[in-house]
Amino acid sequence: MEYRSFGATNLKVSALGIGCSRLGSFLAKGSEKEVSAMLQEAVDSGINFFDTSDIYGQGDSERFLGRTLRVRRDKVIIETKAGNCFSQAATVATRFKAPIRVMLKHMPFLRRKVQKIRAAQLSQNFDHGYLATAVEASLRRLQTDYIDVFMLHSPPSDVIEQGDFLALADRLKRSGKIRYFGVSCDTGGDALICLNNPGVDAIQVPVNSNEQFILKTVLPLAVLRNVGVVARSPFSSGSIFANTNSSEQTPNKLGPFTEAQAALMSSASHQGVSVVIAGISNRRHLRENLHPFAD
Repeated sequence: MEYRSFGATNLKVSALGIGCSRLGSFLAKGSEKEVSAMLQEAVDSGINFFDTSDIYGQGDSERFLGRTLRVRRDKVIIETKAGNCFSQAATVATRFKAPIRVMLKHMPFLRRKVQKIRAAQLSQNFDHGYLATAVEASLRRLQTDYIDVFMLHSPPSDVIEQGDFLALADRLKRSGKIRYFGVSCDTGGDALICLNNPGVDAIQVPVNSNEQFILKTVLPLAVLRNVGVVARSPFSSGSIFANTNSSEQTPNKLGPFTEAQAALMSSASHQGVSVVIAGISNRRHLRENLHPFAD
């Protein structure tokens, strides 16, 4: 596994990281036992970067990471995010997560409808008091006393432009609750604003062949500013495979890989990218994604 510098921080991150948005989700198919085994195998394989959020799995993603990785805390880098929040109705619905999963297993045609309902229950809150409380809650779920990288989760452009969140980031750093601060950006324009703010240590952006503005403008500036870059959405929600079979073996300079493996390697290969994350929830998928990154 290749390890890279994470901007101007003292972190060394694995080129491939684990995106934990699926862990504990209503739509997750794997058992908690399988998730734990996958996380352990990931660390054993050299992966040390894990991206999560306080809303993933209604907090269960962080809980899985906490339960599984607490005894290996010094070997992993955890990035979590806050700023999105569920409605009271969605919070109540989490009590019925198990029966909802059983229903979706037998009626998979309802998955898209559940996704739409869940998305409609999301709102945002970037108030300093709310974010400070969210950090405390994440620390408890993760069973740790510090977060390596804390990010704002898809804030709107006006929040990024105001930049008053930097005072909170500074307090959290001085208290030892977070080590570094960043922003998960929805657009390349938002990323540019962040890169021109010296208080931002890292950004998270989509990096794939459909994101030409990010490839040509954002990543070069990130190199110039020495800001860590977490590359997400390497498959662009599957759109880069629109005219191909994702399981087809594709020869390239690195050897024969599937389209998905080639896409991961492509995202990771861009100058400025510190780590590329892919959503993984089982060992089979982990091994497939690891293949092109193996020593």
